[in-house]
Amino acid sequence: MAPPVNAFSDKKSGANEKASKHRARLPGARVLTFLVCFATWIVLSGRFDLFHLALGVIASCIVSTISADILFPVHEFRHLPKMFARFILYLPWLLYKIFQANLNVLHLSFHPRMR
Repeated sequence: MAPPVNAFSDKKSGANEKASKHRARLPGARVLTFLVCFATWIVLSGRFDLFHLALGVIASCIVSTISADILFPVHEFRHLPKMFARFILYLPWLLYKIFQANLNVLHLSFHPRMR
């Protein structure tokens, strides 16, 4: 009888190895993500006292730790044409949904019940 498989084991050959290799290839991604997040925090908060800057540093550290690979993904060049084609196919759908949302807001704004 085979031993039971632990669902939380690190011995899976799937996502854990890919994630560790993916993170290992991006040494500066966390720093760049932190800088982008902190710059955005400073611009949007408009407060430059120590308390708010410290909150910005803490929030930027948390976000950069969790999502550095989202902002700066590593892609192999052979996948770029496919990604570009998918993006081109995505644009008409996105523009249609934006137009649809604008019509919905227009309808709600000028609806007789809103007066």
